[in-house]
Amino acid sequence: IAQRRYTNTTIDVPQLRQTITLIDYAIDTNEPLALVHSTTTERWLPIETAIAYPCADGVTAATYSFIAYPGLTPGLYHLDNGSPTAAANQVNLLTRSRNFELPDSIDYPLDVVFDQKIELLGYDLDPKPRLPGQTIDIITYWRSLQTMNRGYIGSFHLLDNTLTMWGQKDNPLGSDYPTVLWSPGEVITSVYKLPVNSFVAAGQYSIKLSVYDLNEGRFDFLPAVVEGQAEPVTDLNLGQVRILDPDSHSPPDHPLQVTLGDQIQLLGYQLKSTRLRRDEPLQFGLFWQATQPITANYTVFTQLVGPDGQVWAQQDNQPQGGSYPTSAWTSFDTVVDRYALSLNDGAPPGQYQLLVGQYDLGTGQRLPAVDAAGQRLPNDAIVVGLLTLE
Repeated sequence: IAQRRYTNTTIDVPQLRQTITLIDYAIDTNEPLALVHSTTTERWLPIETAIAYPCADGVTAATYSFIAYPGLTPGLYHLDNGSPTAAANQVNLLTRSRNFELPDSIDYPLDVVFDQKIELLGYDLDPKPRLPGQTIDIITYWRSLQTMNRGYIGSFHLLDNTLTMWGQKDNPLGSDYPTVLWSPGEVITSVYKLPVNSFVAAGQYSIKLSVYDLNEGRFDFLPAVVEGQAEPVTDLNLGQVRILDPDSHSPPDHPLQVTLGDQIQLLGYQLKSTRLRRDEPLQFGLFWQATQPITANYTVFTQLVGPDGQVWAQQDNQPQGGSYPTSAWTSFDTVVDRYALSLNDGAPPGQYQLLVGQYDLGTGQRLPAVDAAGQRLPNDAIVVGLLTLE
């Protein structure tokens, strides 16, 4: 009976074409060695005859090489060479069986072909708002159109309205099952976790997808043919997701109840200090809420009016830096809108009013501002704070 040494362990093999080498220490190496599937009894044989290395005390170290080829059934394989103790050593083949069936359903079906090689059938995406630091899970469905000799990479980006990137995730298409192993017609599912930058500002952000080949340090992007577009593109728009302000579920420090044009309410504001400084911007947050669906895109005005009645600081833009227009708002959802106002040179000392409101940029007409008592406010401007400049 041969004497053998075993480590009693399980080895994971996650990729096709991966090679595993087993070393068998024995007096007699003539007994056949194979890996046997735990349920199908399928035998996984070495790719070549064992290579023997004589050792001390008459023991021989024999190496057996196995390769994870596409025809193998995934699952647990145990070592079989006639020894009862050998079965304690297992190889867990984590590869996948080929699939040529389309998914039963896809949240966002597409028909986009990348360089006549790969078709994007669509994707699943939970459109719920996210907070900074969270992730966006994207499930993509691909179909191979031909045999490929390159491992292509999918790249997801989270972009604001200025195309600044606030999140990126690059992963090989198929993850541990790269495109070089795909068969024509095969359907593959890839899951991506797109991280959201912890310092991202609240707003509406776009998700873009590109596919590229990393060739000797060069990014070669695959052109994508999109139905309805005359020219191929290298990045595909997968829609938008809203990023929330961390204070969006908290009440404002200073509550108000002012209605603008019977569509929008100012619930209150956040203001840490009532002292103005010439060398430091005044930072504050406005808490808006839509009371019904809004079709127009209104512009917010914010002004610091001095003791002389002049405007000494002003910032006008659509909410959340222009990234979350009012037409995209959901009814009764709180929108935290942040600003930083810097005083112009020559601002006189004294008491200042912080005025805010909204208007139609096309006409310049302000939305009527009505307080909780039903009184319309002068100039349709809301006083959200009195501040002092020394």
